[in-house]
Parts: sequence; C-alpha cells; structure tokens
Amino acid sequence: MYLEMEKGLLDEIIQSSLGVGYETGGFIGIRHNRICEWVFDEGVKTAQKGIYCPNRDKFYFVIETWKKKGMTDFGIVHTHLNGNSKLSQGDIQYVNSVFDSNRDLGNMFFPIVIPDKNICVYRSHRKDGKILIHLVPLKII
Repeated sequence: MYLEMEKGLLDEIIQSSLGVGYETGGFIGIRHNRICEWVFDEGVKTAQKGIYCPNRDKFYFVIETWKKKGMTDFGIVHTHLNGNSKLSQGDIQYVNSVFDSNRDLGNMFFPIVIPDKNICVYRSHRKDGKILIHLVPLKII
C-alpha cells in the first residue's frame, strides 16, 4: 500500500509547520489512497509543552464534514524536530489509546512532518487483535 499527495498540499502542510515549533499538528483526509484534505489544528492549549494534543471536538467535526465529501480514511499529523522521522514511544502509546477508545476503528494514519523537509506517513490498523504500525510510502504527484 502507498498513499499519494499533490505537491501543493505537501508544500502547504510543510509550510504550516514553519515557525510554530515542533509538536504541532492537524488532520488529513484521504480518499482512494490519496491525501486530499488538510486542516491545521492548534491543539489543546492545556497540553504540556512538547506534546501535541489534538483538539478532539475539532477533529470529530472535521471528520464528519469530510465523510459527507466521501473521505474514507483519516489521520492526525504532527511535527517532530528536524531529522526525527520516527514515531516516539509517546506517539505509539497515543496510537494505541486511539484504537483502545475506538473499538470499531480499523485503519488510521499518523504522519510525522519534519519542518521544511519531509513527511513520513505511518499507517496503524488492527490485525488478529493487535495494533500494527507500518511506514507507508508517499508518492508526490
């Protein structure tokens, strides 16, 4: 499996991370294996510094809007320090907590943005009762 994204959207996501530091984020909407929507999220203001905590109300509102537009998959994007493209232990715990609290969730994406450089996309899904996380190739079109 791989995902596609238009270069303009990639540039928009990367540009939005410039100057706001690491551990900021947003949401992506996916249709037919193509990332086609992006919404920046300021996150929860009471969260600890250095931890991106998505605004759940905003996330659920965006998902409902995107479902009406035919989006089939969704993801939560966040930034890391330059050069660190891997999910941290905290990120992996967060992924597991999302799946634990959403028993019907079958698939979700967790891209990491390296400000001014790149995006690495991780796909999380259930298989045989376990949560699996894989790096997914991203094709820029």
